[in-house]
Amino acid sequence: MSDQRSRAMMRPSAGSAILSAAVGVVAIAALLAPFPAAAVVGAIAIVVGLVSRAALKRDPRVRDARLSLLGFLLGCVAFVMGILPIAVPIVLALFGIATATPV
Repeated sequence: MSDQRSRAMMRPSAGSAILSAAVGVVAIAALLAPFPAAAVVGAIAIVVGLVSRAALKRDPRVRDARLSLLGFLLGCVAFVMGILPIAVPIVLALFGIATATPV
């Protein structure tokens, strides 16, 4: 078990995977910022996560696939939550559902 762990620690770490996770965490934190911040940072996390996943598939010696997935998923959550304030009223208007009742 110890030998297996030491071999795993010797494998190089994917910098893009670490970057993806970091940008994903920033994207979640950006949900507290004004409207476009979370959507923009979330989109960046998604792109970095996808690029990282592709790099990990090309080079099986590199580790940190879970960090890449984490960044991608956090980016998706932040992007969706970031566009909801704009998307919901647009969808409701398209279906003719009033969002506010005139007095």
